[in-house]
Amino acid sequence: MSPKARLPHLLRVDETLLECAPLVAALRQEGLRAGWLDWSPGAAPVEAELFPGAGEKGLLRAVKVEAGRTVAEKKLWGAPVLPDVLREHFRGCTLVLVHQPRETPPIDAPLLNKTEEGWRIVLPDGAIQRMTTEALAAALRRPRPFA
Repeated sequence: MSPKARLPHLLRVDETLLECAPLVAALRQEGLRAGWLDWSPGAAPVEAELFPGAGEKGLLRAVKVEAGRTVAEKKLWGAPVLPDVLREHFRGCTLVLVHQPRETPPIDAPLLNKTEEGWRIVLPDGAIQRMTTEALAAALRRPRPFA
């Protein structure tokens, strides 16, 4: 990705991936891609490493390929930087849904909540916008969808 390439839109979510599935499906209908990021940079790893010792042995990355999926592990040598993570792992995505533990300081992105009618977006300045799934998917085509 070139340095001038646009990063994907970010929306913080408290919902599960399953609850966000209608939005992901609507984006696919629009020909757009979405990603999911569990962002908890200060937390200790929850599960064992996939490839024990890979980072300590000097490997940049270890990848496991199975039928239908690829799993990668990369040793971080410093604190994670959100724009770097987005550039490396979410190339080609229009939207990345960011799920964070409540104790993690929230990233500077609107908060997305599912409602009966569609979605409620709480902007960083506190303003609230309500959109249907289809309207939100269409809005994400714009450079500033919530302006």
